[in-house]
Amino acid sequence: PGLRRRLNITQVEVVRRGRSHGVRWERRDLMELRERKNLKAACYCRVASPDKYAMQRQKEKLLRFARGQGIEGIVVFTDNGYSGLNFDREGFARLEADIGAGKIRAVITSDISRIARNYFLASDWVEKVEKAGVKLIFVNHPDNDLQSKIRHRLSDEWRKD
Repeated sequence: PGLRRRLNITQVEVVRRGRSHGVRWERRDLMELRERKNLKAACYCRVASPDKYAMQRQKEKLLRFARGQGIEGIVVFTDNGYSGLNFDREGFARLEADIGAGKIRAVITSDISRIARNYFLASDWVEKVEKAGVKLIFVNHPDNDLQSKIRHRLSDEWRKD
């Protein structure tokens, strides 16, 4: 029970064509996303050096994850060949504009390094987006306890100074 609570998962019954097909484990935050109507989820992809194949693989992975969780209304934002050291990116600027306009309720990305390589910037952005009511889903970190990971990383950096 403790592990299930920490991983934020629950059992749900799988029903197809009115018949039960057993149960499966599912993340609660993803269930909530699917239950909301008119929800748009954004997939954000970024690679530092221009590489259309790496970008395509990243995009396919995120879309496969989102569709596998039953999330619909997916909008994809990409930045091919942009550094993660700052937020001066076209796709990221469009993502932030849509979040600010209330069009996006969830952002799906591989991990925090796709948003920013600078943990101070990343932490500020995560806090701002979560205050706006947007869910962050990091495919490579299913426990989604990102804030504690960022704080831990920052405390390590401060100790080095």
